[in-house]
Amino acid sequence: MISQAITLSVLTFAGFFIIYGKLPQKIRDFLEQHSLLADALATGGTYVLLGGTLTALLASAMTGLLVSTGLYVSNNPEKFEYLSDLKAAFQEGLQKINEYIADLSHQYREYKEAK
Repeated sequence: MISQAITLSVLTFAGFFIIYGKLPQKIRDFLEQHSLLADALATGGTYVLLGGTLTALLASAMTGLLVSTGLYVSNNPEKFEYLSDLKAAFQEGLQKINEYIADLSHQYREYKEAK
């Protein structure tokens, strides 16, 4: 039950994070200035969307905590400069993986054409 709640909360927060990035700047600024409202909307919305079970209650509480943390990081970027370095390292790693997969694909096509 707790592992399911953690999974639900992380997935829900990831969805909120992606949606937050697509919102207009005015709405993001409003949510950052009124973080209590954003927390309440995220927690209540998650509980309503996931259903009225104990697992949904735990997931909505965890999602509320993750949203609070995310808004705090968004409001205080100078305290979390290492996150931009981590993001750059992650993107570099993904680029290397993408190049490796493209190389494997190219080798496979050459192998199939040689047959």
